[in-house]
Amino acid sequence: MAKTIKTWAMKIKPGRVDDAMELFKAAKKASNDAEISLLYAESAGEFSGNFLMSAEYPSAEAAGKADDEAMSTESGEALWRKFNDAKSPVESIGNVVYTSVDL
Repeated sequence: MAKTIKTWAMKIKPGRVDDAMELFKAAKKASNDAEISLLYAESAGEFSGNFLMSAEYPSAEAAGKADDEAMSTESGEALWRKFNDAKSPVESIGNVVYTSVDL
C-alpha cells in the first residue's frame, strides 16, 4: 500500500538548538498515527547543515485527516505557531509531500 511522507526542511536559528530540539520533540509527541523522523542533512546540496523532519502516514487520506485534526485543536494551532512565528527557534526552508510507489 502506498504511504504518504511529509518532510519539512528547517534551519535552526543561531543559539537556539536546545529550543529547536524541544520543539521537534513536541511535534513527535503530538503526532497520533504518524511515524516521525528527524534527520540532519550533512551532505544534501542546498539543504546541507539543516534538519529534515518527516512524518510518515499509511495513506494520503490518513495524512489529510491528521492535518485536519491538528488544525482543529487549540494545541495543534499553538504548535503550528511555534514553528512559524518570528520567535520560533527554526526557520522553514521548504517542504515536500511524497507518495511511495509500490513495486
